[in-house]
Amino acid sequence: MTTENHENAPLHVHIEPTSLCNLRCPTCYNEFLPARRRGSLSLNDYLRLLANLPTVNDVSLLGLGEPFMNPELLSMAEETKSRGITVRTATNGTLMERYDPVRTLNAFDEIVFSIDAADAELFASVRKGADLAVVSNNMANLAATRKREGLATLLTTNTVLSQANRDQIAGLFELAKSLGVAKMRFVMAGDLASRKEAAMQVHRKRLLAMRIEEAGIEQSLADEVKALGASSGIPASFAGNAPYAPDCWWPLRGAYISHDGGVTPCCMRMDPDDYGFGNALEQPMSEIWNSPAYARFRRELATGGIPEVCEGCP
Repeated sequence: MTTENHENAPLHVHIEPTSLCNLRCPTCYNEFLPARRRGSLSLNDYLRLLANLPTVNDVSLLGLGEPFMNPELLSMAEETKSRGITVRTATNGTLMERYDPVRTLNAFDEIVFSIDAADAELFASVRKGADLAVVSNNMANLAATRKREGLATLLTTNTVLSQANRDQIAGLFELAKSLGVAKMRFVMAGDLASRKEAAMQVHRKRLLAMRIEEAGIEQSLADEVKALGASSGIPASFAGNAPYAPDCWWPLRGAYISHDGGVTPCCMRMDPDDYGFGNALEQPMSEIWNSPAYARFRRELATGGIPEVCEGCP
């Protein structure tokens, strides 16, 4: 990692619209969040964040919750897009019928659907509280609206791979092709949980039992994704268990901001109580970004070290 591309403020941010979620997925630690971490970002505070991020050219409206549980999500996206900033969101796809599809598509440059299985029964177990038929129908409705209206919004998918669904890749490509998906991403289940919260250790134990640790299996999955991407004509990426640090772009150009303004170094470390550098609703972002703590963090990575915050990533 070098520091030559370090900006005075981030170019890319993930901003959490809400930490509330209607699902209880076993690879996610949302259900173990303490009460103080539950809440939603208001449109007014979001506009304050945008004003505090003058260098940003790319915003992902996503975090530990389901973005569409925030009724002001589309207004946030519209405000972002009106400033010439690329904006996307990621969703479990269960709540789309609450929103006008034309407005939803116009608000975002990309909508990422979290789809972890093509088998309905398995889908219900790995996306607890969701119904594959409902999610597929919502995706199909957006795809049809996109085509009818001649809109350019990308509809893509993200799949978290674990021991539970590692045999689902071929079926997911078939599903994606039927729904007109533009791109597919596959990532290995990662340990994103807070190190300080005792309750998180329950999640960590469950996650570790689900993770795919065998290098041979990981390579086989990567090869399968590559081959199916080529044969289906759908661009597909695969992110394995190899550590991102010290060669990680986030500390140089990106940041994660929680719904209450807490700034963390990346989307893999989303708890400001554990990994916070400041609060973007209370301080200038340039002050946070160029603080001694952030500088030490970058310096440790630049010299080949692995800061404590980065241990176990992904």
